[in-house]
Amino acid sequence: MSKGNKILLLLLTLILIGYLVVLGVTLYRGHVAQPPPAAADPAEPVEPVAPVAETEASAAVIPEEVALLPDGDPPAQVALEETEDTEISIERWRAATDAIRAVRPLLERGHVDRAIEHLEAALEQSPDLLSAKLALADLYAERERYGEARDLYKQVLDADPFTEGGRIKLARSLQALRDNEAALAIALWLLEEDPLREEPNQIAAMAYMAMNQVAEAVPHFRRQLSINRDNVRAQHNLGVAYSRLGDHRRAVNLFQEVLASDPGNAIAHYNLAVSFVKQDQPDEAVEVLTEAAERFGLRFVSAWLRSRDFDPVRDLPAFERLQAAVDADDDDLI
Repeated sequence: MSKGNKILLLLLTLILIGYLVVLGVTLYRGHVAQPPPAAADPAEPVEPVAPVAETEASAAVIPEEVALLPDGDPPAQVALEETEDTEISIERWRAATDAIRAVRPLLERGHVDRAIEHLEAALEQSPDLLSAKLALADLYAERERYGEARDLYKQVLDADPFTEGGRIKLARSLQALRDNEAALAIALWLLEEDPLREEPNQIAAMAYMAMNQVAEAVPHFRRQLSINRDNVRAQHNLGVAYSRLGDHRRAVNLFQEVLASDPGNAIAHYNLAVSFVKQDQPDEAVEVLTEAAERFGLRFVSAWLRSRDFDPVRDLPAFERLQAAVDADDDDLI
């Protein structure tokens, strides 16, 4: 064997020995890292399982986490029930909105009672529909069904205490029902937020007057007039308050202002005449009564002349002439 062949054989031998050493080390490491396989049941043959190569596609369909489903109906059944509930709600909402849309043309034609029926039907479909409750309450109030209006306004405010106009409308209904304490409480609540609102001042003043707390009413009437000097009703009511407090001079001035802007105000004529009597101005009182008889008719003032308010002036010649004219007019009517 030549020297070159010997060297080649030696290299091959070293390579083979190195491969065997690497192979032995690899097998040893694998034996240490893996737990021993479970003993196979001799009664059941073990089928070999071919390894599956994990590709990007196969990894994508295997979720990283598995959510546990709650006990109860399967997801498909739950989804079906939700869909059915939604469809039922949509039908109910559609019926309610259709009823509300029908209200405006009815009101434009003056069919208030039919509009009420439509809104009542809408609330049967959707009992929590605040816009329908508020509109229906307004129509109840227009028809002077104040108890029903009050109840609906309360329901609206229970759901949303700051519903636009809800509180003042409730106060009006309460006052119409002569629940003055409740109306006053709402008016004062509104005035806490804005003392210069005209209508809450009016409601508060009238509630105080109804409860015979006249002195408490005066500041609210005065505030009304500071907001709106042309408010004839506030002028007149303030005059009544002053008269009841015994300040007849101020009462006379206010009643005269009312008649200057509203000459046809009959009750202002009467109150002005009474204030003149109480201020010991009998001639002026009879003059006002005579003007009222000329404007409204003798028959109209005949009931006034029987009032005990005018007992102090009955002996005046002017009053006797007026009374005689009224009596003669009554005789003509018989």
